Amino acid sequence: MMKLKIFFALCCCFLLNACYMHLTNNQLAMLHRDMTPDEVHEITKLNPQSVYEITLGDTLFHFHKYQMRSGSTPVSSPYVYSGFGPDGMAAGYGYGNGTTPASVDYFFLYQNGKLLFWGYPYEYNREGDPVLNKTIGLMREDANKYLIIDNTRNDEDDEDDEW
Repeated sequence: MMKLKIFFALCCCFLLNACYMHLTNNQLAMLHRDMTPDEVHEITKLNPQSVYEITLGDTLFHFHKYQMRSGSTPVSSPYVYSGFGPDGMAAGYGYGNGTTPASVDYFFLYQNGKLLFWGYPYEYNREGDPVLNKTIGLMREDANKYLIIDNTRNDEDDEDDEW
């Protein structure tokens, strides 16, 4: 009986941890432009999975990559993957397995240390802002070229940084 209680408690901890690792709409609703990364962290309580650095002229940009929960993905139901693949291409289609919660890449863009924009990669092109279009375009060309921090990499993982 005691083993069953311990097992149940561990399962609850794992489930709570899995939910905590993703951005939520409630967190996004509290964000506003010109926030610092520390202020964003206070709201999200999450560290970015990866950080990318791009310089355009004299302006420094940082992309912070997170995961955003996008509901459950039933077997054989296509969902849009809005991240960058190993070849730097953005957006494709995939299939979930079972009813696994689907998550997609979500990016915060900082200009000179201040939050400029946040969203899925395809949303950057919707704005019509040439700076957003240029930065996301460079990420699509070769995201790994601009990678400066990768928190998803396992210390024992010796493979190339491709995703």
